[in-house]
Amino acid sequence: MTISSYYRVLAEIKEKYDIDVVLAGERMDMDIAYKEAKPTKARDYIEFFLHKELLVYSEKTLRKSKIGRIVVCEKLASRGKCASGVADMKVIIVPGRKSTIYLDISRDHYNLNCGTVHHEIFHAIDHSDDFWRYIDHEWPKLNPSEFEYGSIELNHAEECERPGFVSRYSTSAVHEDKAEVYKYMMVDYAGVEKRARQDIFLKSKVERMKDLLKKFSPQFDEDFWEKRRKLSAPLY
Repeated sequence: MTISSYYRVLAEIKEKYDIDVVLAGERMDMDIAYKEAKPTKARDYIEFFLHKELLVYSEKTLRKSKIGRIVVCEKLASRGKCASGVADMKVIIVPGRKSTIYLDISRDHYNLNCGTVHHEIFHAIDHSDDFWRYIDHEWPKLNPSEFEYGSIELNHAEECERPGFVSRYSTSAVHEDKAEVYKYMMVDYAGVEKRARQDIFLKSKVERMKDLLKKFSPQFDEDFWEKRRKLSAPLY
């Protein structure tokens, strides 16, 4: 890696998607806190990993998601809890302003990092697809009748065997459930399909997710998911 190639990647991301990728200094406040990432590691992450994952998306899709900035950092926390990624959507409320995604590059697990990028991008898509932002009254109807979001402790293993859910974190809230389903579809679409054949709740969520995404951008057609199927790899 050279400094010139790194800056060329930043320029390409800015030109194609109108997204600024930055290495920020330290931030410590109640909502979001992080440490400055080591420059060499951050540049490698951006040039050889993040750039590749962003190229999955068409120009139209990412521009429509209204992501304006991606902050690469370490020791990221949101409201006092460690986080691998955070999507700050509050600025979208202000006309003409865009959202910021924060990505913690501390982990070396390739697929986990992939999942985090797509999870946070989905939050931007979900928040930009209509006037109601995160509100989705139909999604909870896809769950087992007795389930309530936020009723499961999250300080355990990530995997979740509960019908309809791809991870324990997905049981925390509607918008996190949707982002987790999307994440798993992007990283291990074949695995999600296999599980959905035995899980009618998850099958319904996958079908709704594909419908929502197709309405958001024509990029998310069957050819797109066929490519994701061929690139599938277990997340854990």
